[in-house]
Amino acid sequence: MGYCRYHPCGGTEYDMDYLIGELEYIPKGLDRVMIDRMLTLLKAQGATAIMVTPEKDDEAARQLLESCYFLWDGGFYTRFMR
Repeated sequence: MGYCRYHPCGGTEYDMDYLIGELEYIPKGLDRVMIDRMLTLLKAQGATAIMVTPEKDDEAARQLLESCYFLWDGGFYTRFMR
């Protein structure tokens, strides 16, 4: 169906990626659930920033990340944790 994973980038920063692999699950909001749960997990581990690099032409992923308070800096999206 899909996955969400992370990789340490050094210190308390992490790179995250996710994929919904089955077309029928894409419109069901599972990507948001995966992102929310991953953010909760990484925050509990002391993460201060999470970076995501969506495909250049994936407008739906960009909109989702922006709705989850990720900020675009021209190279990737970053969510700063509090």
